Amino acid sequence: MKEKKCPVCGRVVLGRTDKKFCCDDCRTEYHNLSNRKLRQTNPNRFILRDIYHNINSINHAGSKKFLKILSRLSKLLNIMSTFAMKRKQ
Repeated sequence: MKEKKCPVCGRVVLGRTDKKFCCDDCRTEYHNLSNRKLRQTNPNRFILRDIYHNINSINHAGSKKFLKILSRLSKLLNIMSTFAMKRKQ
């Protein structure tokens, strides 16, 4: 059987056959790095997500209408950022 290596530290992965990381620290580090890369490539998505969660936690009567407007705005910004990315290439 072929030995699997941890993508973060390179140590041999022991345990289940579908296991990808050698320990929880490596798994956490891998996902933190991937999230950091996502935040750098598309920061608007995360800013709008944070605003959405903050408004949702307020839970006022008028927040539902504002959340609908915010979701439409996020879709628009996502479309606009997609076009901008294509143009840069």
